[in-house]
Amino acid sequence: MSGGVRVKSLMVVVSILLGTTGCPPAVVGPAQQTARVPLAAAPLRTGAPLDGPVELAVGATSFGALQRPRLESVEYSVEVPSEMVRGELRLRLGRLGELAVIHERGFGPYRKLDATPLSIGHATPTSTGIALHYAALYDDAMPDFHISVGLEVTARSIPFVQRQTSVDDQGNPAGSFDTVGSDLVNAVALELTPNYRHGPVTVFGGIYLTEQPVVYAVDESARRVPALWGPVQFLAHAGVQYDFGVVTLIAQIEDDLRRVPIAYGPSFGLGLAFTYRDAWRRR
Repeated sequence: MSGGVRVKSLMVVVSILLGTTGCPPAVVGPAQQTARVPLAAAPLRTGAPLDGPVELAVGATSFGALQRPRLESVEYSVEVPSEMVRGELRLRLGRLGELAVIHERGFGPYRKLDATPLSIGHATPTSTGIALHYAALYDDAMPDFHISVGLEVTARSIPFVQRQTSVDDQGNPAGSFDTVGSDLVNAVALELTPNYRHGPVTVFGGIYLTEQPVVYAVDESARRVPALWGPVQFLAHAGVQYDFGVVTLIAQIEDDLRRVPIAYGPSFGLGLAFTYRDAWRRR
């Protein structure tokens, strides 16, 4: 059989196969998507210098919210957990510095803040990173009054789901399929917290600035747009800590001042810290 005949025969076979099976469905847009993002919440810390070289702290940074979170930017689609739990391993640097290793995790039930009909499943947002703090002494005559400044750098895992629609070669709807996964987004947060200690009691209050992760509800691009950091949330918080010795108990209230892209109402935080104390103690 000549080469020309073999090529022609192959073309006939391919034509028969295409006529029998049809072309594979083509994906068309736009696609719907949503993401499960962490609540914006100030960390449970007074900003005062550590009483020992090592401290382990854990607490619920947002519970007992006085109002349901509300999505103010209609171009986004998000779910939020009911609670955020945060743990920190704190290491003292010198007398007034601090390095902390952070892990934060959301817990359900999860709340949809828009009408996008997509389900993410059981995945939860998490955050892992480090923080540097320095408790500046306000005045030598007031050794128990400090102003803490802090910088956090974290990597956050943001679960998402995207639904795409497909059509066949005749332009007829051929169904839809979901893509489920998670995006890794880096974030920076800043903190300013004045604090005053009198005996076992420390009172504090300050500002915490953090970027709120979001995802666009409708993806117009041919390639998926991952989760991104939206506008900065401004959180004001204040609280009190009582020192029992090895264990300290901290409670705070916080509120969202900017309310964009998510409007958070006042909420509470409660936590414990376990400190390994050495011979040096703050006076």
